[in-house]
Amino acid sequence: MIYLLIPVYNEEQNIPPLVSALDRAIKDMGENYRLIFVNDGSVDGTPGVIQKLKDDFPIEMLENSPNQGVGVSFDKGFKHFIQTAGPGDILITLEGDNTADLGTLPKLAAAIRNGNDFALASVYSKEGEVVGTTPLRLFLSFTANVLCKLIFRMPKVNTFSSFYRSYSYEAMRKLYEKFDNRPIAERGYICMVELLIKLYRSGYKFAEIPTCLNSQKRLGMSKMKIMQTIQAYFRLFAKHLL
Repeated sequence: MIYLLIPVYNEEQNIPPLVSALDRAIKDMGENYRLIFVNDGSVDGTPGVIQKLKDDFPIEMLENSPNQGVGVSFDKGFKHFIQTAGPGDILITLEGDNTADLGTLPKLAAAIRNGNDFALASVYSKEGEVVGTTPLRLFLSFTANVLCKLIFRMPKVNTFSSFYRSYSYEAMRKLYEKFDNRPIAERGYICMVELLIKLYRSGYKFAEIPTCLNSQKRLGMSKMKIMQTIQAYFRLFAKHLL
C-alpha cells in the first residue's frame, strides 16, 4: 500500500486537479493507495473541497486548528501513518500546490522497494530542474541548499528542503522510537531539513531521484514566507555551529 501525506493550507484551487492526477498516476503504477491530507487551519474552502472528494477517492483528513505550521502537520501525519500502516507500506510526502512532477512517483516507490529507507526527489541533482519560480526564490533556495550541504557535512545530498520524498514504514517507525516520538521540533518549512539531518545521521540508506518542480502549475501564491524561512535557516545553522 502506498500512503500519500499532503499538508495543506488554503489550497482549495489546487487540491481537485492534484487528487485527480495522483489517482491516475498511482493506478497506472498498479498500486493501492490512500491520501492523508492534514488541513493546517485553512480559512478558505479547503476543508469542504477535501470532504467532497472523499466521496470518490480514498481520502482521510486530519485537522490542525488554528494554523500551527507545516512541521506540526507533518508530525501529525507521520504519527498517523505509523499507527495505521504496516511493514512493507510506503509513505510519499508532497506539496499540496500541484507543483510536484508525478512522473517521479514510481521511482520514489521503487527506491524503497529496492532496499532504501527513504528517497529524496531532488531538483538540484543532475537532471533535476526548477521551472517558473522567481529569480529571488531560486537564488535563496539554491543558496540554502549549498549552505546545508557544507554546514551539516552531508556531501551526498543535493536537495534538503523539498517536501517530495518517500519513506519506508520501518524507517519512520524506528525514527520516531529513537527520538521519543518527537523527531520534528521545527514548526516551519525547515522541518524537512531537520528531519533529513536526523535520518542521515541515523545511518539510514537513501537514494536521490532527479525531479522537476514546476511552479507554473500552482494556482494562487506560494504560502512560504521568505523572511521567516530565512530566519529559521539561520537559527538552525547557529544551533548546529554553536
